[in-house]
This record gives sequence, structure tokens and C-alpha cells, in this order.
Amino acid sequence: SALDISADQAGDWAAKWEVALNMSHEQIMDLFDRINFLAANTATSAEEIAQVVGKTGSVGNIAGMDPMYTAALADALLSMGVDTARAATSIKSIYTNLSLGASATTRMQNGWARIGMTAESVAASMQSNGPETMKEVFEAIGNLPDDQRLATITDIFGRWPLESAAKVAENMQAFQDAIDMVEGAGDAGHRHDERHRRQPAGPDAAGGSCYADAAQCGGRHRECRTGRFAAHPERY
Repeated sequence: SALDISADQAGDWAAKWEVALNMSHEQIMDLFDRINFLAANTATSAEEIAQVVGKTGSVGNIAGMDPMYTAALADALLSMGVDTARAATSIKSIYTNLSLGASATTRMQNGWARIGMTAESVAASMQSNGPETMKEVFEAIGNLPDDQRLATITDIFGRWPLESAAKVAENMQAFQDAIDMVEGAGDAGHRHDERHRRQPAGPDAAGGSCYADAAQCGGRHRECRTGRFAAHPERY
């Protein structure tokens, strides 16, 4: 299936995500492809990433984070050892606190001031470019002196997402790598579609089936769902 899970589970998620994330079926399939690409290239599984996206994607949409960037953040946290439940709760807390604007507490405003920002400016920036704003925030936190970093994370985000926020601030490269992968996955999927248009469906002359890894094509093509790396994986 599209996420290397049961067809029933994938279909259930797809139907629910179309409504919850206000996306078309084609957009959901594209998101599945990007999640698969992340899972194929990092120490996570597509199912884990999808579980987190399912619980946080709607909040991300409101906060200015496209679901594919929520998938990238989920992948980064999961790759750093945060479990799915904590990753989901942490991401919702992070998105919420980045978007509070004038509703931020005095303690939060003090934290923002420590990194040269305001809650209002960050909330507005999230709506115009959520991923870049997030990177700027965590890079600024990461550049603070050691004795101010945890206090600032706690002031801005609270205690519950402390571990997740600290891991992102301390390893921004993992988040950036996940962003690069999720943005590049669309090109990979397009190249795979082109290959399918140029070659006949079903088994080839040597008795194999689709050349592609199901984790990369997302199982959109019937012949891809027969297994991972079928007859000639080296040709993909």
C-alpha cells in the first residue's frame, strides 16, 4: 500500500486526511510519497511519520506549516529518538506557541526578547513562511549561550515540548535535511511517473515487475505493490 501498511489503514488515513487537511486525493497521494521518501532515507518508518502527521497536520495548517513540513519535523524528531506520542504533542505545542502573537504571556515575551524577536512578529512570519520562520527561531535559540538555552526554550514553549524543542535547536541539520528531502521527493516521484509512462505495466521480459522501490513510488502503481525492489532494483 502507499505507506507500507495495510491497504485498509492507508485508505482510512487518506479519506480522513482529505477532510482534516483540506486536501484533494491527489495531494494526499503526493504527501504519502513524500512521507515514504523520508522513511526510506532516515531512521524512521512511514507509519510513524504518518501517525504524527495525522495528529498534528491540522494544527500545522493553521500555524502556517504545510503538511509536508510537518512530516519533515516529525521525521527529524523521530530520528532523534522522540516517540510518536510525544512528538505529536510536542509539535502541537510548538506550533501553538509560535502562533500566539499578542496572546503570549509575559514570560513568553521575555523569551522572545532574549533571541531578538517578538511573539507578534513570529506569528505573522509563520503565516507567510512557516518553515523558514521555524528555522530562524531554533537557530537563534541554538546560538544562545549554554546557560540561557534551556531557560529560553522553557519560556517560549513550556515544559512539555522541552525535550523535542531542545533536540531541534541542538541539531538543526536534521530538520534541514528532512526539509530538503521532503521538498526533493516531488521531483523523485515525477521522475518515477515518467518511467511508468515510458515502459509497459506489469512484468517485463525477464519476468519481473516494477523496477521501483515501493517506498519511493508510494504504491500508486499496481505493479509496485507486489513487493519492494522486484526484479531489477538496480535499474531504478
